[in-house]
Amino acid sequence: MRITTKIISGYGILIAFMLGLLAFQVFTVHRMQSTITKLSDVNFQTAGTALQMMRDLDLVDLFTQKSFASNDPGNTDRLREYCDLFEADLRKVESYGRTREEHAEIERLSRFWSSFSDELARQQLAARSQGTLEAPSVMVDLLAQLKDQTNSVYEAACAGLESEVKAFGQAGRMAETVSWIVAGIALLLGASVSIFIVQSVSTPLKQLTQGTRAIAEGKFFYRLDTSRRDEFGQLAKDFNTITRRLNELDQRNSRC
Repeated sequence: MRITTKIISGYGILIAFMLGLLAFQVFTVHRMQSTITKLSDVNFQTAGTALQMMRDLDLVDLFTQKSFASNDPGNTDRLREYCDLFEADLRKVESYGRTREEHAEIERLSRFWSSFSDELARQQLAARSQGTLEAPSVMVDLLAQLKDQTNSVYEAACAGLESEVKAFGQAGRMAETVSWIVAGIALLLGASVSIFIVQSVSTPLKQLTQGTRAIAEGKFFYRLDTSRRDEFGQLAKDFNTITRRLNELDQRNSRC
């Protein structure tokens, strides 16, 4: 193999290795950016919506009390409005949930809300016929359960966010470790390629220097190794041809 081919091949492998490292770094950065986007787009939305649902429940609680305390249809309308808002937020949270824990808490909240809605309809119907002036205790209990469960959804969202952050940190540390390992391998590979190239050049140059010195001393019988299949091998053949002719010329002059 020619010396130039060896140099190109050696450093070509090194460059390819470094390009692979660069590609890995780009992939890792892209993955981290994607994780950050998911954190901001999903987990924060879940937690934020859960907080909004807590505020909606406070208003649902308030107008539940008012709707039973008076016959003002405005209170009933406002109660229905805030119930619709809570239900809309519940549907959003159901689409946001990522972890198994979040889905479990959201599903439980959805069941509680269905129970509350069904019981509210029955109690409102009974109140119209009986003239009830306060919210039944069952409604108070269901509202308390809803508030507790909504808080559980919020805590699950925060826990999921914390888990994502930890996973993000682990991915960063893993990327750093892999980068150091790959960089170390690239350094060793570069050193090996350089040593190989230096040896490929220095050894035949040393032999050529010795041969040149031998010719200068009149040792025309000196021969170089011609087994190499590169530029130095061809140079050794030419050198041997020159020394052979010089030796022939020297012997001829000696006979004369």
